Parts: sequence; structure tokens; C-alpha cells
Amino acid sequence: MEEKKYLKRKERAIKGGNREVLAQTCNHLGDFYNQQGRYQHAVMEYEQEAMLYSKLGKQLEMAKAHRMVHTLCVGTSRQPYTNRASVSQIEHWWRF
Repeated sequence: MEEKKYLKRKERAIKGGNREVLAQTCNHLGDFYNQQGRYQHAVMEYEQEAMLYSKLGKQLEMAKAHRMVHTLCVGTSRQPYTNRASVSQIEHWWRF
């Protein structure tokens, strides 16, 4: 149930052009997936969050997101993974 709520909030943030809420929602989704043991999904959300905060010029928040990616990748012995489809969708939306 919680996942659906965050996915809906993420969709509304994209449609409404609210970059701050989108980044925060990516963080919440990343936390949710991390708690569920869905680490690859968590990394994707944290990477999207880091990209958004980078473009917003929020360096501290970007660093926190990168730290979560690193923590998950080191803790699970995995390489960072980026879902290029999701990132390209956000980058496309970002142009507007």
C-alpha cells in the first residue's frame, strides 16, 4: 500500500513539475525498497534523487543520496545500477 502511495505521489510531482517533491518522493521510495530488501530498486530511486538534487543545486541532499547508493552497493557487493529509462524520462521532463 505504501509503495502505491509513493508511486502516485511521484507521478503527480512529474506531471506538476514539482522537482523538490519528486526528489523527496524518490528518497521515500528508496527507503521503502531498502526496508523491503529490494536493493536494486532502492539504488535506482536514490540515483534519481541524487540527479534531481544536483540539478536543483542542493549539494548536501545530493551527497546524502549518493551515500545511500554507496552504502547499498557496498553492503550488497553490487555495482551502482541506473535504470536509464527512468532517468531519461526525468531528464525529458526536466527540459520543460
